[in-house]
Amino acid sequence: MWSDEESRILAECWMRATLNPDIGNSQSHSSFWGTVRQDYNSKVREQRRMDQISDKWTKMANDIMLFVALYERLVNHWLSGANDNDIMVSVKKAFREQQKKVFVYEDAWRVVRECPPISSV
Repeated sequence: MWSDEESRILAECWMRATLNPDIGNSQSHSSFWGTVRQDYNSKVREQRRMDQISDKWTKMANDIMLFVALYERLVNHWLSGANDNDIMVSVKKAFREQQKKVFVYEDAWRVVRECPPISSV
């Protein structure tokens, strides 16, 4: 089981590896995820294997991409006077209705929302 904090840390590690021009995602799958794993494990008590980390990111990235699409759609069509909280409530509701589950990666989404398009590498 992954905590919200562990998911946020994973998003931070993924983003650092993705945006680092010396690492980037132009390397092999195992090399990229080895870098993310090393960074992640240096920041948490419960050490994770590379497959656990990449599998978790794949699941997170899918939900985050869906959330981003909903967020962008609603932000672009929102009435003036709406605040960030109003938008988030609506996006979470739309996600829950479409996916039949609650969006649980808000902290990770906040980390990667300004990043280039998400991929699972």
